[in-house]
Amino acid sequence: MGVENYHVIELVGEGSFGKVYKGRRKFTGQFVAMKFILKHGKSKNDIQNLRQEIEILRKLKHENIIQMLDSFESPQEFCVVTEFAQGELFEILEDDQCLPEDEVQKIAKQLVSALHYLHSNRIIHRDMKPQNILICAGGVVKLCDFGFARAMSNNTVVLRTHKGTPLYMAPELVREKPYDHTVDLWALGVILYELYVGQPPFLAKTIFTLMKHITNDPVMCPETMSANFRSFLTGLLNKDPHSRLTWPELLHHPFVAEPLEDVEARDKLENNSRTVMGAKYIGQDNEALSVILLPLKSRQCRDQDVATQSLKILLNLVAAGAINSTGVLDEICWEVINFTVNFLRLKRSDYSDMLIKCFSVIKKLFDSSGGGFGDSYIRHWVAMVELYKEVSGSTQNASNMAGYQSMLVELFGNGLLNPNNMKRLLGNSSSKEVKVNVLMIVSEVACLNKDFYKYIHGSNILELLKGFLTHEDPDIRTNACRALGSMCRHNSYFYDLYAKYNIVSLLVDRCYDGDKHTRKFACFAISNAAFHNDFLYEELSRCIPRIANLLLSEEDYKTKGNACGIFSNLVRHSNKFCNDLVSKGAMQAMLKVVEDWFIVDPNHAISESPLEVALYALAKVCRHAPCRQFLRASDQYPIFEKLRQSSKEKIAEYASFILNESSQP
Repeated sequence: MGVENYHVIELVGEGSFGKVYKGRRKFTGQFVAMKFILKHGKSKNDIQNLRQEIEILRKLKHENIIQMLDSFESPQEFCVVTEFAQGELFEILEDDQCLPEDEVQKIAKQLVSALHYLHSNRIIHRDMKPQNILICAGGVVKLCDFGFARAMSNNTVVLRTHKGTPLYMAPELVREKPYDHTVDLWALGVILYELYVGQPPFLAKTIFTLMKHITNDPVMCPETMSANFRSFLTGLLNKDPHSRLTWPELLHHPFVAEPLEDVEARDKLENNSRTVMGAKYIGQDNEALSVILLPLKSRQCRDQDVATQSLKILLNLVAAGAINSTGVLDEICWEVINFTVNFLRLKRSDYSDMLIKCFSVIKKLFDSSGGGFGDSYIRHWVAMVELYKEVSGSTQNASNMAGYQSMLVELFGNGLLNPNNMKRLLGNSSSKEVKVNVLMIVSEVACLNKDFYKYIHGSNILELLKGFLTHEDPDIRTNACRALGSMCRHNSYFYDLYAKYNIVSLLVDRCYDGDKHTRKFACFAISNAAFHNDFLYEELSRCIPRIANLLLSEEDYKTKGNACGIFSNLVRHSNKFCNDLVSKGAMQAMLKVVEDWFIVDPNHAISESPLEVALYALAKVCRHAPCRQFLRASDQYPIFEKLRQSSKEKIAEYASFILNESSQP
């Protein structure tokens, strides 16, 4: 997905990193914030750090943190797409001057929840200030704008407000001393003080004087402040970072801890849920269900015992058949899946019992719903993909994780990939958005593990995919190609079925498609269809002239990379089509790619180019005599001697291999 999938509506903000626009995802009513971060003036290290930071932030899911939805980059800039929210805490301060303590307490609890989640994931915000805190509908607080400044520059240890004054800076930052996550907690204390009093605890006319106040002066709390609030702020605004109130003690401070009446209410609910009658009564009580789900909504599992208790109650409710509302099932399933994903990301050593309960609830929920839910159906399966990724990527207790993987694959097979569900979701009555989302999920699970293949096969999806290859909508054609390519990633399971349904011929036709994204994923699918064996070679060889022309056209680097991959895979298992690669322009086209990118980027500074893939493909094909003879006689041959001197290890390695191979008869 790229910027072309969004309507850019209006500029809503700008800063040193770039500009922020309000946008809308095409074909939907979903409004987003689009942050464009310029690469100009940034070092390679800065840009690489930002890529890594984006990948970390992409995984964060918390109700009090603005969620990243998408990201992409061009040679000039990055674009990070997040959910759109309006209403800065800073604006409330400007309008209302100060807030009552009970309102400050509500905000404090949400910010504590967000920061605990970030710190548990080893992320320091480092720019806590009212301008980076949004107040959404219903008083929901969301933290935003973290990570990017840190990734982009080494100078951001000194953070400043929009006026250039370090109002929220901890004493250790003022003194330019080493710091840790507690700088965020100091800033939290300053923000909460400012919300209640109407101004930060330290003010001065000059930065020098302000810094002296921060490092030397005590915090003066007004007499109207409650003892609990005063104690909380005193703990946060301790000038010694080692003595500052921090985790886990901070979570249990009376100012932000769960009220005793909530604890007692949940105990009562657990007792009542043990009988069928009591469980059914709870299942019809929305207020009771909210109390049960609240510990799971906090995502970061502040108190494992409380979360475990909620999961026990939910198990009792499902076992008693007490949840009959589709909407309630939707919400419970969504919260439990996301809680489990985030719990796995914390990589806690004491995770085993909690995960057993989480997966027990998930399985029972899916079993009781028949694998189907209401309006949130697609959303659940997207979350299930994320859960599978976390389980498969976990290094803890391999045997348990393998069991959870198998369970999730089976849930997909009985749920989303059930033939009746697929027929309904991909049928004529479904919207374009549903079709695209389902195809994207199929692509994702097919890429994740070959264990999904038998369920994808059993879903009877191939006839539908064949039809989608000639669909009038380019997004559906694109995602059909992507799914078919992903279904060949791990092995040749689907090769004979592609031949049976005449899918290869249609994929080759899509290389001529008028839509560039469809062409890219058609090349991806054809490359994978040639990778594992030569079963489909005869049909695939028809694409050689078209792919050669495509390499000589104005295509993006990924499309050209996929195209080069086709040629290398067509000689992977036999030399039958080597002469075709020479006579039908494939060799010349790959050499032209190498020559063009050598001229455009002689220092190989651009990471996103097809040069490396083209060299890899040439290294493969030049093992065969007709190809290496053509290469040796080409005008571009001297370039490889220069590429052998490249500072990029892979480029030098491939060029050396090509020179060595082509010297053979």
